[in-house]
Amino acid sequence: MNFFIKPIGNLLNTYLMRIVTVDKIQQCIKELNIEKSIEKSFFNVDRKHLTVAVAQVKIDAYSTIKDYIEAMNEHIKIAAEKKASLICFPEDNGLLLLGLIPFIKRFLENPLEHKERVYIKDTVFTSLKSLTPYLIDTFINVFGSFSREYGMYIMAGSLPVVEEDKLFNKNFMFGPNGKLLETQNKAHLLEREKSLGFFSGQNLTVLDTSIGKIGFPMCMDAAYYETFKILKKKGAEIVIVPTANIGQYDNYLALRGIWSRVQESFVYGLKSSLVGNIGSLVFTGKAGIFAPIGLTLDGSGVLEEAKTFDSKETIVATINLDALSDYKDDYFSDTNPELYIKYHKHLLEPCNNINS
Repeated sequence: MNFFIKPIGNLLNTYLMRIVTVDKIQQCIKELNIEKSIEKSFFNVDRKHLTVAVAQVKIDAYSTIKDYIEAMNEHIKIAAEKKASLICFPEDNGLLLLGLIPFIKRFLENPLEHKERVYIKDTVFTSLKSLTPYLIDTFINVFGSFSREYGMYIMAGSLPVVEEDKLFNKNFMFGPNGKLLETQNKAHLLEREKSLGFFSGQNLTVLDTSIGKIGFPMCMDAAYYETFKILKKKGAEIVIVPTANIGQYDNYLALRGIWSRVQESFVYGLKSSLVGNIGSLVFTGKAGIFAPIGLTLDGSGVLEEAKTFDSKETIVATINLDALSDYKDDYFSDTNPELYIKYHKHLLEPCNNINS
């Protein structure tokens, strides 16, 4: 089967890169008539009043690059009008670019028969390896242009890419000058992702930017306290978590993620979500901006959160980075590092029993 997939993937990559050129992207963005409503000075940032935004993106297989750009711009424009310095997009946000493939919607609406699923892992890898040049070039050109035109930091979300013959789910972070600042591979994978051939990332990055120190892991990375603790130790003040959760929304399942990690680590948490239906898949989630409970007026730990779990929204809030330096919570400050060090090695070796 892969004998046919590879040449077809190469042909599609060539076709897509011909119809989605840098000039085409620039023309689409020019037609948006973007106006910088405020000249931001990132050399004199007010750390006590930093406005940030997260996007709850409605999933769609966009058939033209213009449609994709206009959909992304709706969120960025709202953030810019509210003077946000940073906006964050969800996991798999770049995967929506595959909507430009002819007949892709028909394929998604007709899932593979069981006998064909045995080929899915190799098919996904081979297809994405062929399409990686198109996905990366288009993603960087679109969001690099947006960040430059709006003068804003943009965490563009993720897309699957093949690097050195390994498949990763990778986040992309852009600076206000339009440059790609850094990428981050997803570190904790679901069994479904492993079955598709994805590899786990082995590094956690903290960017020292003019608006604070930022980490940007992905989705299930927030289900494990170690991720945030490591980022906090590396100096993070803001941790962005783009998500794309498959399944009906469950508030109790959501609690295993970013809200709990923010309370443990004393950072601000920004969660973006991919929502809606595509084919037989249902995505749900609530984008939000979270803070330690003592830094929220109502003691909820939630500064702003989406009203829905399945609709398009843009969430904006103002955070105070300076408040983090002196923040202390008696319920989350009574750690016992000596105890943790004693058992740490055993925890990382699950086959061994802890006897003492």
